[in-house]
Amino acid sequence: MIKFNRVFILIIVLILSFQIFLFAEENQLQKKQNEILTFSQIVEYIQNYKNKEVIIVLRLKYVDNIFYRVVFYDENNHDIEFDISEKIKNIKFKNEMKNLHRGMKYKVKFNIRGVGNLNYILADLLSFESIVLEKLP
Repeated sequence: MIKFNRVFILIIVLILSFQIFLFAEENQLQKKQNEILTFSQIVEYIQNYKNKEVIIVLRLKYVDNIFYRVVFYDENNHDIEFDISEKIKNIKFKNEMKNLHRGMKYKVKFNIRGVGNLNYILADLLSFESIVLEKLP
């Protein structure tokens, strides 16, 4: 009976220690995901991001309906400008453009092509979604 209790307690201790280990790993992964990615970090490590899709929370600066440009900025007030002349032909995209508001946060998904001569990011806009819509139930 005593051996059974010791084995049982040992198993419980091992399970609890494993649970703590898994919780710590999950917490570490969540911290990495919550780090705010900025344009300066992308420019610094461009080889890691080149030809990859990136999703960043950005604020809308302005929309130019004459030259079909949309400009977003990050937490450090660095701008990124997207050419939307090809996308504006898409009816769904055109309807999404009607709901854009200056200063509002958007989850912007884009494909990074590289870095220009003046260290600006060359990218293609894939999609954007308002952060407010994620918080609504």
